[in-house]
Amino acid sequence: MSESDPGKIINGMPTNPRFDFWHLFLEEFMKWQKTTTGVPVNFQTPFTNEVFKPLYYANGRNGYPQIVIGNPITILTWVDTNACVEGCEGNPACIQACGKLPYGGAKVLYLREINAAVDHYERPVKWPSYPPEVLARIGPNDPAYRNDPLVGKVVLKNGYVIYDHTGDMFPDLWWPEDVQAMREMLIRVLRAEGEQNPNPILFMAAHFFSDTHVIKPAEQALGAKSCNDCHGHVEKGEPGAHRVTDRIVAFLPWAPEWFKEEYRLLKWDRENGLQVNNPNGFFVVDPEVYYIKPIEANGLRFLGAREEEILEHSLHHAKELFYLKSYPARGAEIEDLVAFLSPEERQQEFEKQLVNGPWDDPMFFYIPTGFELEACGITPTKEKVYLADKKGYDPRGRVFEAYVVRVEFKEEAPEAYYIRIPFEGSKPVIWTREGEAGAFHRDSSAEILEYSGAYVLVRVTHAGEFVAVDPNVSGSFPLF
Repeated sequence: MSESDPGKIINGMPTNPRFDFWHLFLEEFMKWQKTTTGVPVNFQTPFTNEVFKPLYYANGRNGYPQIVIGNPITILTWVDTNACVEGCEGNPACIQACGKLPYGGAKVLYLREINAAVDHYERPVKWPSYPPEVLARIGPNDPAYRNDPLVGKVVLKNGYVIYDHTGDMFPDLWWPEDVQAMREMLIRVLRAEGEQNPNPILFMAAHFFSDTHVIKPAEQALGAKSCNDCHGHVEKGEPGAHRVTDRIVAFLPWAPEWFKEEYRLLKWDRENGLQVNNPNGFFVVDPEVYYIKPIEANGLRFLGAREEEILEHSLHHAKELFYLKSYPARGAEIEDLVAFLSPEERQQEFEKQLVNGPWDDPMFFYIPTGFELEACGITPTKEKVYLADKKGYDPRGRVFEAYVVRVEFKEEAPEAYYIRIPFEGSKPVIWTREGEAGAFHRDSSAEILEYSGAYVLVRVTHAGEFVAVDPNVSGSFPLF
């Protein structure tokens, strides 16, 4: 049975476990909107929103952050922020170690603790029941709906009732009072388990998974249907008329009333990291997806973010978390390099920096020890490059395609280091640029040492971007 087939309906419930319930939920909401408000609902079947997966920056396998298409999996759960520290029993070294763990060693609560706080669940007798805006206005622990068979509800062991506010039949922590009532019960449960001063809070995170990991089929990627996935004319009303960065990505299909700054325990900024926002707050958002916030669009209110915010923030994190695997070695011990080293370099310590080539072929760049890298890799596909002579341009106006090698250091570059560059043509020349735009100029300080398969081994003396291109290949001519 497919995701679009609900299977046999029993008491308004689909029985196919693969059924995409949220698709039905939104469809029913739109039908209700049309019948009650008269607002027409227009569907564009070939260009549904499920085509547009979010883009984000990830640590590229080729050495520096790259934009990839992803599918965010949202996690909203309870954690106990005091679990690690209490387990130390006053040991200073243990407490210090807890501070180095994410969120001070917060412990994710198990279902056994959450279930121990709940008395029972009361399922609605049918679905759908009330319109979403009616459910959203049901008050905290509202006695008016306590015995209403059309509203799903959970009753905590302290008697507090949590209602379904979204129409999916399952109760939601919707109001600040709901969260506090659940916290009160979890504190009782954790104390019964032996913790002296538990502090359960809500923790929200989202993890991106690539479409290549069988999360979504390739035909749902941006650009799979047409250029209009990303481009188009607004005045013509074409699909994709807005830029990709204008799109809104939903991480949670509703926005609970408690998701406000006044209830946020920890806030995050780039300079200071996580800082206390409200010591009595009860939720934290993972800094990796700190951009998540309440958004209203198309009559729906949900937790989401604009694509431009995701790209800007994920690029920052990808750079902050940048790392590459390396292995230390003395120059004389590096078999494929020792023949090209000076006597001094043979005694020098190098980092064998692991880099993936465009054909998923691992290789090493050789960087003298003590120089911290900021970027180091090869583009996974060829890029269009301009080669300039001494006058600053190619007199024939040609455009070349080549794999680009990029190496950047946090401070100054070593006097010499060794890289491999995929080459184009039979007699390649090394070209370089030290910015991220403009033409590549002939690098007179670079020295080609050997040819090996599709690569040349090159000795370079500065940071920047490098290509190995034979200027005698034909190239192409740009269209103006």
